[in-house]
Amino acid sequence: MTRMLLLAAAFSSSLAIAAPPAQRDYPGYGVVQSITRLPAEEPSASAGASSPSKARQKAAYLVRVRMDDGRIQVREVRKREVKIGQRVLVTNAGDVLPE
Repeated sequence: MTRMLLLAAAFSSSLAIAAPPAQRDYPGYGVVQSITRLPAEEPSASAGASSPSKARQKAAYLVRVRMDDGRIQVREVRKREVKIGQRVLVTNAGDVLPE
């Protein structure tokens, strides 16, 4: 019985399923589905340096866009220039701009 389990385990491990290739980001038009604010990064005061002021920290957002072909793209942006439901252009540079 143990021998059979070992054989089954060895056989199943050799049948690794390849993960689908990562979807590449591409430019195009779509509609914003969601906007999520990312938590601010905590600046470090390493090597005795003073801590940067909180005023210098900029917010970052994850913008989820359903492209015209039905695919989803999620981009990280620094400026919140768009709203949920708004039609946008996703650029090669990673920007999400209002149409």
